[in-house]
Amino acid sequence: MRQGMIVFSVILIFWFAICPVVLADNYRLNVDDQLYISVWGYPNLQQEVFIRPDGMISFPLIGEIQAEGLSINQLNKVMARRLKKYVKIKDSYVNITLKEYKKLRVMVLGEVNQPTSYVIKRGDRVLDAISLAGGTTQMADLNEVKLSRENESKVIDLEFLLNGEKQNQNYLLQDGDILHIPKSIIEVTVLGEVRQEGTYKLEDDYRLSNLIAQAGGLTDVAAQEVDYTSDGRIKKIDLSQISSYNSSQNITLHDGDTIYIPEAKYSWEKIFFIAGGLRTIKALF
Repeated sequence: MRQGMIVFSVILIFWFAICPVVLADNYRLNVDDQLYISVWGYPNLQQEVFIRPDGMISFPLIGEIQAEGLSINQLNKVMARRLKKYVKIKDSYVNITLKEYKKLRVMVLGEVNQPTSYVIKRGDRVLDAISLAGGTTQMADLNEVKLSRENESKVIDLEFLLNGEKQNQNYLLQDGDILHIPKSIIEVTVLGEVRQEGTYKLEDDYRLSNLIAQAGGLTDVAAQEVDYTSDGRIKKIDLSQISSYNSSQNITLHDGDTIYIPEAKYSWEKIFFIAGGLRTIKALF
């Protein structure tokens, strides 16, 4: 996960370097897009038009034209072919400029540096929106990014996406989409001499002292030396050394870790119990 975070900025820079070229070639016109259309040598054939809700535009001489779904180049060819019936022109005489995209609004929430609502361009994708939000935080779970659209949701593995895999998950965004980047959550189990044994769901970067506190603290008979199991390896930890947050004994926990806190071999309770028992026995004689 951290490795994915390191390369995040580099990949975004590369993405936006090629993005304008990709959009110029592949952008498909949509309802409410504003176009400026002119025909060289014919001042009366110059007009600003909006693509109507039915996907059509209207232009002198040729009337109604289906524009929605076409690229600029495709619309240019369609108009030039139809205009040739009325005026002597070449294809290059027709010039179409996209003056303004329809404004789309999406929300980027969760573990990004600037979570809020953003206006995006038609053709923007998941990486574009995350970049607008300032990128992900260090606490982000890159493997469980959720894209919600009306009554549907899709899970995006952003770490794979940034590593050049699963590019089909860099979805084209639509108006009203919601991107949510969750916090990285781990599951850790604590057993033995704590007041509330069990498996806990924790934020990433949690430490042993935080876990013990969340489990209600140690019991009165807890041993100071405990067993810490991570990735199948067992390590002894001295709890008396974790009072300092930066102590090497106050370890950062990882998903799947287990902490076992045994009962102390000699506790004050046992000592007092034994001492009390000896006094009782002595009193009998």
